[in-house]
Amino acid sequence: MWSSREATNKIIGYYSYLFSYPSLTTMLIIILILPSITCIVAFNTAFGYEYSINGLTFGSLGISLPILLILLASLLVVNGDDFLNKRRLTILSYSSCILLSFFILIFSIAARLTGFSGLLESGFIFAVSLWSSLRYLVISVFSRRSIFSTLFLIHSEPLLIIASSNFLLPFSNLVLIAKGLLALIVSSLGAVAIIQSLEQWNDSQMEVKLLNLFRGFILAWAENKSELLEKQITLMGEERDLAVDLLIFNDERGSAKAGLIVPYIHPGPFRNVGSSSMPHTLSKRLKDKLGCVVLVPHGVSTHELDLTNSKDLEKIIQAVSSNLGSGLQVETASDIVWVRKNKAQASCQVFRDLALITLTLSPKSYDDLPEELGEQIKNAVEAMNMRVVVIDSHNSIDLNDEITSRDIEDLYEAAIEAIMKAKDLPQSKFSVGVHRIIPAEWNLKDGMGPEGISALTIKAEKGRTFTYVILDGNNMIRGLREDMIKELKSKFPVDLEILTSDTHLVNAIGVTTRGYYPLGEKTDGEKITEYVTQVIEASLSSLIESKITFHRTIIPGLTVLGRRGLHLISEVLKSAFNLFIKASIISLGISMGIVAIIVFVL
Repeated sequence: MWSSREATNKIIGYYSYLFSYPSLTTMLIIILILPSITCIVAFNTAFGYEYSINGLTFGSLGISLPILLILLASLLVVNGDDFLNKRRLTILSYSSCILLSFFILIFSIAARLTGFSGLLESGFIFAVSLWSSLRYLVISVFSRRSIFSTLFLIHSEPLLIIASSNFLLPFSNLVLIAKGLLALIVSSLGAVAIIQSLEQWNDSQMEVKLLNLFRGFILAWAENKSELLEKQITLMGEERDLAVDLLIFNDERGSAKAGLIVPYIHPGPFRNVGSSSMPHTLSKRLKDKLGCVVLVPHGVSTHELDLTNSKDLEKIIQAVSSNLGSGLQVETASDIVWVRKNKAQASCQVFRDLALITLTLSPKSYDDLPEELGEQIKNAVEAMNMRVVVIDSHNSIDLNDEITSRDIEDLYEAAIEAIMKAKDLPQSKFSVGVHRIIPAEWNLKDGMGPEGISALTIKAEKGRTFTYVILDGNNMIRGLREDMIKELKSKFPVDLEILTSDTHLVNAIGVTTRGYYPLGEKTDGEKITEYVTQVIEASLSSLIESKITFHRTIIPGLTVLGRRGLHLISEVLKSAFNLFIKASIISLGISMGIVAIIVFVL
């Protein structure tokens, strides 16, 4: 149970290596002005104030202009390319500008300290060679163009910059330019060696190619195109038959008032890959079929149960849709029961012989609860001749989310005790109200999914009023649940639980330590509470006597990551990262050492 969690944590750890870039406009402005400013300072430092105009000329005409010209030409070459698009090519040019400017400053200081003015020219040629090898790495990985187009994309910029230096550097000469051309060849060979090392890596059993996996990840993360990555991770997956619980609340005329769908399938891994959009997709599609608000909380599951192909969501929708209106019919409900075991809490409400359970460890930080816990609860409840729907409230997280075996045992014991108490309570007719608000000021980048904030209120005639508040996000910051419940209970005569859907549409957007923003981090907690107040108030005002139709649908043949898939991705990332580091140290170390000899010694 814990080995897959360790693999998941390792995968999430690689988010810390991701980084973001400024807007296109900002990058273009920096390309335009930074080299000129840098070269004025550098030439003053290395050669004296009388060379300020030379610095301005070299920065603008020797660096900025070649970079912008090649950027424009490259955009024409790769028009319509998924990988090398306008932003990614601009990032390459922007990175070139930053690296060259940095080295110019460093070597101008070295020239001033040593009294050897030629260090600036030689250092500049060294910097261009280093950037050429890095450019080779990036474009070789991403380019799917012809060999001639690829060679143009790789070498045109450094060659044009080297050529311009012959005319614009104060003490440049043909010997230095010849050294520069030789240095470009050597640095390119170093990059070739790294690419060859990465190309040769594969998993012989699973037929997973490292660079294909990497390309797929970049397309999914940066361009929201999932097909290539899904193809790769499907090779790692395993087939499972998985369940989705559907509760439909109908009024006396049989019209659907609200739907509650609990899939025991995890909504991951990120963006639109696999089942990441499942809460939104199920809610939207079944709302269209039922004509009512449909809520999708997080069924007990982990990343082992991520679908590897988003097309399988259609299988789930078709299977669930085929069972609408069929199943157990229930007209009565018990009061709500809460049980706490140490840090674990469980709520339970029984509808005849159907138990609806929520589980949480809040305010302890935790993420997904293991599938085995849900199975243990189901097995125990079936022995009582009952059925059960198990919801992971998924409502408290910070940077540490270590769940112990004791926590799982406490959750199990709390759930069973809550069911035992609730099933013995008298049952009565009940009313249901539902409402949803989609906040306009937040979106996926803020951690808020497209289903917004919803409330499902259930009032038993012989019990308390209970509200399930469901936020379409991936968890909540630690303590927000408790603050909200305290404030809401002071406003309404209700008991309640606050849940999240665990949508992974919000994952891998921008750069964060954990790969997403839990609700309450970028979304203001007080404002969330205001919206929750509104949805509870609206759900209370719409209460109407209802009945439940319950059906559990088993969907066969779904491909999920599984424990093996998670471990394989973790090992691929680890071995690939280590291979890249080793190959880079050896290949770039040797090639750039030779380049240094060429430009500084010969």
